[in-house]
Amino acid sequence: MVEPTSEQDATSVRQNVSTHVPRIIDQAQISMANHQKNLVALYKVQTEAAKCVEYVRRGKGFRPIGERIFEEFLLQMLVRALPMKKGTVQADRVVKFLGAFIKFINEKGMYLASFHIL
Repeated sequence: MVEPTSEQDATSVRQNVSTHVPRIIDQAQISMANHQKNLVALYKVQTEAAKCVEYVRRGKGFRPIGERIFEEFLLQMLVRALPMKKGTVQADRVVKFLGAFIKFINEKGMYLASFHIL
């Protein structure tokens, strides 16, 4: 993981996430044809955000600041889609996309763990 976090690092992660995630979600609403491309793009944003950590207890532990920022922003996007009626095509696509993203990161994690990369 990348060393440090200052307030500026957390701010840059927040800016990066708030710039890229809405674009990816907007594309996911339009068509399911580009979901795989968007899954990879969202994963890339998540992994970049996950590099932003704050070390605590004299370096014995760390707090995942960037991961939390990503998670909060993604939940905000999901909360916007959930109140819509079932059958609203755009909302259904977002929910399916986020479900596919969870599946994607789980599979990616298992793959990387099998090679002891994580």
